[in-house]
Amino acid sequence: ATLFSLHLMIFLRCSGSDPTHTQTQGVCNNFSMRKPELDYAFLASYAAIRGGSLTALDASFTVMAFQRMGSIVHFSLAGRIRADEQAQSVPMRVELFMPGDPIPVRASIDIDLSTEGAAHYDGKLGLLFVLQFDAPVTAEGLCQVRILIDNEEARVLKFDARLEPHK
Repeated sequence: ATLFSLHLMIFLRCSGSDPTHTQTQGVCNNFSMRKPELDYAFLASYAAIRGGSLTALDASFTVMAFQRMGSIVHFSLAGRIRADEQAQSVPMRVELFMPGDPIPVRASIDIDLSTEGAAHYDGKLGLLFVLQFDAPVTAEGLCQVRILIDNEEARVLKFDARLEPHK
């Protein structure tokens, strides 16, 4: 049996709010957003949401070394999704592809990010997210983390898994 675990942290946060901005009939005068969109996403050795912002170590890596086949690699996916302030939730799917794995998609998670309690700004809101992965590596090669927002591919983040036994 292959070990895989995933930890999820979600925090709703607004950023860049302009207290002087006015709205008319609940619709922002200078911004109209139809579908939620991935504002940004990155991979990191570790990421967390603290005090309403993202904290990350070794962010945006492109290579991950492991010491032996079957090792468990630990990493985080972090980012922010922007959505319309009227949105009740934002559907997000994350798929993990590992090299040499007989299972095409090592893991996938469907998340319905609730916007309840989110601070609104300029006709939109921001949802921060962090997913922490512990995944086995059975071969060297390209690892991929695919992010879908509202059933549309938003980003594919990639890194190389490299065997470095004496590191």
